[in-house]
Amino acid sequence: AERYYRDEQELMKAGKPLLNREEAFVDHKGNTGWLLTAKVPLKGPGGEVTGLVGMSMDISAQRHVAENLTEERNLLRTLIDLLPFWIYVKDAESRFLLWNQTLANRYFRSSGSATAAGKTDFDFIPKHKAGRYFDEERELLKSGKPVVKRVDSYVDDRGRDVHLEVTKVPLWDSQGKIVGIVGVNSDITERRKYEEDLNRSRQLLENERNLLRTLIDNLPHSVYVKDEQSRFVIGNTFVAKLMKTTVRDLSGKTDFDFYPKDVAAEFFRDEQGIVKGGPAIVNKNEPVVDEKGGTRWVLTTKLPLKDREGKIVGIVGIGLDITDRKREEDRRLLLEEQLRQAEKMKAIGHLAGGVAHDFN
Repeated sequence: AERYYRDEQELMKAGKPLLNREEAFVDHKGNTGWLLTAKVPLKGPGGEVTGLVGMSMDISAQRHVAENLTEERNLLRTLIDLLPFWIYVKDAESRFLLWNQTLANRYFRSSGSATAAGKTDFDFIPKHKAGRYFDEERELLKSGKPVVKRVDSYVDDRGRDVHLEVTKVPLWDSQGKIVGIVGVNSDITERRKYEEDLNRSRQLLENERNLLRTLIDNLPHSVYVKDEQSRFVIGNTFVAKLMKTTVRDLSGKTDFDFYPKDVAAEFFRDEQGIVKGGPAIVNKNEPVVDEKGGTRWVLTTKLPLKDREGKIVGIVGIGLDITDRKREEDRRLLLEEQLRQAEKMKAIGHLAGGVAHDFN
């Protein structure tokens, strides 16, 4: 009341109206509201101020809506400024109307963002590139067809190669007319670099795999990897040939698919012992049946396969075909035995001759 009194006394003293003042008030229920007030001097016949005429309109609802709108705008502004994307709005002439802080820091840095309003890409980047953006936006404004995730590249004012993923959509007014453009650009420079490094690593890994595959396929020995259930994961052509199958068909199968049950069971016991932490198998002679049905001998070594944490996840096996060597060794042993038998017979002959001589 005191504030109202002071305002009215000043109004009547100066004789000047008070127009469109927003004033807070508290109603009889204790609720705070807002009035839009106008007060004008009331003058007598001689022009003297004798009072005032006032009119107040309750604008509490409008004020509430305006406050909510302001809060939403502040929230939206905060959100888009914190987003790591370049967000902007342009009018129908491709002039900047609105932008976030990320765009200001990266795109307007050299010229300052305070004066960017009303400017176009021609004010910030080379003419040929700005012209391409302008033509693209002309087509968007005409057709209403958005530009989605187009990859673009340029060199910034620091000489750094920048790669952007560009999305532009039409901005519509309440009557459904296109009045501008909303753009969101994502800086994918680091992602691009990561993808390039990843592709190089993949290519290097693929080359190493091909080299390893070539080596193990051309070795005259069996080389294979099995998982914890003794299923083949990798096998070279030598193994596949022994199993009478192909490298592709070998994957996922076990020795029980190729060998007699008792032989496969022995292989399985040995491998499960390794998987469970037992000792490795080194240079064990194992018989296998080749594709012609003959028996071949393989000098087998089986070692645990461990992951990065040191957990055993399978076994690695290497087999050396020693069939020819074993045959030569068996032949040598046979010859040695035959020689011993011949020497025995010779000794017996000498003995028999001596005995006959004694009898004579």
